[in-house]
Amino acid sequence: MSEKKMSFKGAELDNHRANNYVVMTLLPIVYLKEQNQSIKEYANFLGKIMTKTWKQAKDAPIQVIAKMIAINYAAAGASNISSKVTDDEIVVKIKDWPPEQLLSFLGTNREEINDFHYLWEPIGDYLGMKFNLEIKENEYQLQFTK
Repeated sequence: MSEKKMSFKGAELDNHRANNYVVMTLLPIVYLKEQNQSIKEYANFLGKIMTKTWKQAKDAPIQVIAKMIAINYAAAGASNISSKVTDDEIVVKIKDWPPEQLLSFLGTNREEINDFHYLWEPIGDYLGMKFNLEIKENEYQLQFTK
């Protein structure tokens, strides 16, 4: 049998990356839930570690920070993202993420993963902004205020 080099098209690879990203995000949450451990504490821990990756955003314009927040969800497959930015506030809304069929497949639901979004709390603190999370049925509203 001869060896054949494999190649992948951009859209195929992007879709696979997004699916892997969201699954790898959700699996620790499923594990923590099964172990009766705090998802919010885990999210806070992650956020503290991730602040190191936000150094370039510390002095960035607020619109750039909003886009950086939103792109994290887009990279994880979210497609219904909107934002509202003023001089002292960012509001990013994410709807219908993660997909219900994926949540169901992993044996979890939106309510059980809500606390994961608190990973933004230490990042907001690092950026000099207060984080607040509002949850409506199938929508997360991430608010950052100076």
